[in-house]
Amino acid sequence: MIKKITFSLLVALGCTSAFAAYADEATPPTPNNSDVNLTAPSQEGSWSLGLQMNYLQPNTAFDYDVETIQLADGNPQFKTDTVNTDYNLGWGADVTYHFANTSRDLTWAYTHLSTNNSNSGADTSARVKSDYNAADFIFGQVMAIGDRFNVHPFVGLRYAGIDYKTRVQNNNVYADGALIEAIAYENTESHFQGLGPRFGSDVAVNLGSGFSLQGTLGMSLLVGSLDPRLSLSTSMNTNQPNPTTKVVPETDAKLGAMYTIDFNSGYSVGLEAGYQVSNYFGAVANSSSSITDTSTDYNNFFMQGPYARLQLDIA
Repeated sequence: MIKKITFSLLVALGCTSAFAAYADEATPPTPNNSDVNLTAPSQEGSWSLGLQMNYLQPNTAFDYDVETIQLADGNPQFKTDTVNTDYNLGWGADVTYHFANTSRDLTWAYTHLSTNNSNSGADTSARVKSDYNAADFIFGQVMAIGDRFNVHPFVGLRYAGIDYKTRVQNNNVYADGALIEAIAYENTESHFQGLGPRFGSDVAVNLGSGFSLQGTLGMSLLVGSLDPRLSLSTSMNTNQPNPTTKVVPETDAKLGAMYTIDFNSGYSVGLEAGYQVSNYFGAVANSSSSITDTSTDYNNFFMQGPYARLQLDIA
């Protein structure tokens, strides 16, 4: 796994060097249409500080039991017990340095989300917890297309840690019609940590009077360790197989609107709101407590929801 992570680092650093070399070249060629110019605008050395609140819903519902209900006519009715995942508050922070006399920048960003949802049935109850952390270290460059459009391609590294836990508790355990245990539980855990190259682009459309549209499309390829675990109240041993080396692709996108207030003292404040989605493919080991029939041992870790962001630019 160390060799694969090292390779990912070399790929990302190589891409970054190539990107930096391109930025030192002359201004890219101008399209045939003389009314639209593609330029790499020069800027003063400055800092951007961002704080973001996320309201995200991760993954899908967790089905853990089927209850049999006898109707008055004697026919059975089946009810699926489900833990529905709610929207939860998360947060993110980022710091960007804009290099003087260039259009390049360097960004560090961090995102966190924790969830805790539960449900109780007649004989069983269940709880689902997740903990998500991600950190980015990326290099980017602003390219202006005319007066209204800016694109900001970026390349760098992403680290992500995803913990996903389920607990199913049976309130009564029977054998041959006799109660043998009042409470039994089954815990399943999935722990993933990965590091790899990240690339993508931001796009901004200037609408005038301080308003703009903001969009981002990003992708990552993480190489790391996936560690599933299972523990039962009826067993003295915990099933802890060796961690598996796994490659997890990731894609994310967001779209929002921003209003910026410029001050004469060399700083500005931006307020942004929009919607975002993110998906880590195969990053969660399937829970052994799930009654859903799946054809794979892994599930995606998917998040979606609105966000609000505050940005301070200091020249």
